[in-house]
Amino acid sequence: MEAAGAILIAITNVPEACSWVESTNGIYGLSKNPYDTRLSVGGSSGGEGALISAADTLGSLGVIPLDGHVPMPKEFQIQMLRIGPMCRYVEDVPLLMEVMGGELAVDLHLKEMVDFNKVRFFYMEGIQHTPKPQSLSSEMRCALLKAVSYFEQKFDVEGIRLDLPLASNAIEMLFSCIQAKNTPTISESFKSLKGDRGSLNWMTELPKLLAGKSVHTAAALFLSFFESMDRTSEKEKAKLPNFAYNSSEFLQFRRLRDRLARQVTETLGDDGILLFPSWPTTAPYHHQTFFTPFNTAYTGLFNALTLPVITCPMGLDRNTGPSDSWCAQLRPPTHRCRSATFTSLRWLDTCMVSVIYFIHLSRTLL
Repeated sequence: MEAAGAILIAITNVPEACSWVESTNGIYGLSKNPYDTRLSVGGSSGGEGALISAADTLGSLGVIPLDGHVPMPKEFQIQMLRIGPMCRYVEDVPLLMEVMGGELAVDLHLKEMVDFNKVRFFYMEGIQHTPKPQSLSSEMRCALLKAVSYFEQKFDVEGIRLDLPLASNAIEMLFSCIQAKNTPTISESFKSLKGDRGSLNWMTELPKLLAGKSVHTAAALFLSFFESMDRTSEKEKAKLPNFAYNSSEFLQFRRLRDRLARQVTETLGDDGILLFPSWPTTAPYHHQTFFTPFNTAYTGLFNALTLPVITCPMGLDRNTGPSDSWCAQLRPPTHRCRSATFTSLRWLDTCMVSVIYFIHLSRTLL
């Protein structure tokens, strides 16, 4: 980007270890939503999302750099930890993609026109068949159906509603993908970032947190607590090297992930686009995500499937909270199609707002 003339001005806020859906850490504190400072900006690139929303920058890289990770990502993790552009205006996405792609950008066909009359549109009304994540709110459902209706009326195409029951296992698929062979657990990663060995013990760290003396955030303790809920005996773990990676339960969810990925791939093909709500609600209040941790199924689903997505703002709710929607599509030259899709959506609402990212680990996850 520097070679193309970009001026790099700042590194923005992220969660501790980039492992939570709200951008707060012990160094820079909590990033706040410019539309309502009581609301979250998400994570892991929440600080950058806040800057773009406040019109401080016109574009940036929402990136979790692979170099320098402690520990370095391996295997499937590398596919989940990716670079992606964040822009105030969707028209700038192709430009950033072209710059980032370098010599390979020609394979993206970003400057070719898209005939939406030949594109097949699918949509899903959130993740169903499971009580874990919140139900899709009325505001998010209306935003999604508004986008579907727009394309149906403007391009004379039919929006096809999809129901993929395997998506109800999104959380399990996500955690089965995060763990790689011979890599530390989440609790061990939190300790190693501070230069210490061992695992983060949430029970001994909680009193420090309440007294304002902990070097870790509440999110780190929260994730450490979830990890400690594993009731598998040490004897059983000893039977398998890298137990978390090789356990029968994790292998089962990896197989389900592969089945779902095949279903989505075969359904969309080369000319299909899937519209999907990026979160079950509009922007939540600060720390509200501690009470709704399974909402990460919405962002974790496509991260686990390693499908390319782009997310687009869809306006403000009645409480001025931003809402947005995701567009998922597959192989090149579909990058230009996703960008063109939301360039069209850009004019659907006069109250467009910057997107709020709620991606786990890798933003996880545009």
